[in-house]
Formats: sequence, structure tokens, C-alpha cells
Amino acid sequence: MKTYPVRIFPTIEQIQQLNKLSTVRNSLWNYLIDLEQQTYETTGKIVHNYEMDKHISSIRKNSEYSNLNSKACQRI
Repeated sequence: MKTYPVRIFPTIEQIQQLNKLSTVRNSLWNYLIDLEQQTYETTGKIVHNYEMDKHISSIRKNSEYSNLNSKACQRI
């Protein structure tokens, strides 16, 4: 398999959108880790991927995470 290096040159607006998306994804990631830790501490059970996916879809309805598309939220 042959690979080719590619360099992109995003516009200022694209850079801002990428930074915003990164910030929201990091926030969602931290929220899910906190949720998993709290669930384990209270019940002693681990939250499985299927249950996390259900949480993600319900969380996306929140205005903070509404701009994330479904592909950006899959198994963060």
C-alpha cells in the first residue's frame, strides 16, 4: 500500500469551527467518563458501550451538544 502526504490549508472560519467541535467533543468525553465513574462507584457495575450510545443520543438533545453530528458522537 502506498501512502501520500497531504496538507490542508483551512480558512480562518474552518479553523474556528474545528476548534469549537474539538472543545465540545472534549467536554462530552469528560462528561461520559464522569458518568461512568459515578455509576461504578454507586452500583459497582460498568457502563457498556450500548448504554453509553443511548446516553449520547439523549445528551445530544442538550443545546451544548446539539451541533455535533452523529458521526462525531460515535464511540468517542
